[in-house]
Amino acid sequence: MAAVRTDAGRFTAERYVVALGGHSPALVRPLGIGLPVYPLKGFSITVPIAEAGGAPESTVMDETLKVAVTRLGDRIRAGGTAQLSGFDLRLDARWRDTLSTS
Repeated sequence: MAAVRTDAGRFTAERYVVALGGHSPALVRPLGIGLPVYPLKGFSITVPIAEAGGAPESTVMDETLKVAVTRLGDRIRAGGTAQLSGFDLRLDARWRDTLSTS
């Protein structure tokens, strides 16, 4: 019978859930399981609202830049760009600049 071994002991179950995001394929590959899961780097910027009267009350889409601008209480978040970049944690300033101009 299959089991999961952890530092708290060995556990058996009828089904198992793998919830490691982009790292999931590496965990199950030795078991002969292929998962079509890829790491995706998303970009957003959140800033305080400088003038409440000029801030949107609901989400606004900028179709040209492919960015959504959403009000979060007393803050505004702009986001929507994503990059397939593996596990590279470096941030590309061009993505940040696109969000900053939204």
